Amino acid sequence: MTVPAPSRRFRVVFSVVGILCVSQVAAAQVSDFIFGDGFESGTLSAWSAVSTGGGDLSVSAAAALDSTSFGLSVVVNDTTGLYVEDDTPQDENRYRARFLFDPNDFDPGEAEGHLRTRIFIAFEENPSRRLMAVVLKRQGGAYSLMARARRDDGTQSDTGFFPITGASHSVEVDWRRSSGAAANDGGLRFWIDGQLVSDLAGIDNSFSAVDFVRMGALSVKTGASGTLFFDELLARRLFPPDSTTPTTGGVVITEVMPNPNEPDAQGEWLELYNPTSRTALVAGCELRDQSANVYSITSIAIRPGTYATLANDAAPGFTPDEVYGGVTLPNTSGALTVACGATEIDAVTWSSTTSGVSRQVDPIHLDAVSNDDESHWCPGITDYGLDGDKGTPGQPNVCS
Repeated sequence: MTVPAPSRRFRVVFSVVGILCVSQVAAAQVSDFIFGDGFESGTLSAWSAVSTGGGDLSVSAAAALDSTSFGLSVVVNDTTGLYVEDDTPQDENRYRARFLFDPNDFDPGEAEGHLRTRIFIAFEENPSRRLMAVVLKRQGGAYSLMARARRDDGTQSDTGFFPITGASHSVEVDWRRSSGAAANDGGLRFWIDGQLVSDLAGIDNSFSAVDFVRMGALSVKTGASGTLFFDELLARRLFPPDSTTPTTGGVVITEVMPNPNEPDAQGEWLELYNPTSRTALVAGCELRDQSANVYSITSIAIRPGTYATLANDAAPGFTPDEVYGGVTLPNTSGALTVACGATEIDAVTWSSTTSGVSRQVDPIHLDAVSNDDESHWCPGITDYGLDGDKGTPGQPNVCS
């Protein structure tokens, strides 16, 4: 059965698209969020339209892929396109989506020379036009995935295929529209299991924006059979789709530069680390110094196992992820706290500094408890910038 989508002609939009700066966690979540799959309800009611093929597409416990109760099961036994459709996107110039996918036992029709099936497509509505797709390939029984973006002239920018196993994988795409007809600054980034496998830039794709998306078994060929599983689709405009506001210990202060060789107003900075398995949405959280001065972070999300830097100048010897103001890092004793709303995420103190040398947590103590002990910190020993300053901004710490 195919359930038609509601009319998209008279949509009224109350959200603000493309916000780059937010001052509160709630604002970041409301303005940035586009859609979540709703499978945990046990139904397909969150979706604007579905094509079930008479029951071949359904929500099932067997398709739950990440400690969830339900996922999407797609049973292919003919060439009928089976998909769920979301019409929430509102003429989006940037569309980021993450979902879990298991090819299970699916065969796109190898015996008949059919090796590929699209599993995710983003469309322009009027005229209907494919803008981006994720393509599944099976050849010789081995699976692989590719992402592609359509250029204005109808040709494609492809990432190439990357191998996956016949098990559950995290898939993420970040499609960006070119800012003008001659700008050629569109892009497509592609992650598999949290690893960036392709970053396509310079794409000429200014004509169209994303209006709706479909997920499932699309463009199915003769000979195709088997079952595909999908779960936990999340879509956002700016931040990584799996971003969550960190709780206590979810972000760790791992390095500070209170006393640079260059003037403090140009060279102070700090580093944050995400020790968790989900992207930490720090936008909307606050930095607080020993004098109760506050800076609201506006644009940072930290992927698992990676770092982010904030500096009080745009060129402290490297390119920070965000420039802050208002808080200070004293050259003598000082303190720094990261808080999200009323929750303190991490706090550190120091009793002394060395000119031109950062203070960094030993790599074996990258957690919000161990970094409370000053004996677990060491001086930076790696040169960066032009003034002889030492530290590892945005990189793993190095203690001698």
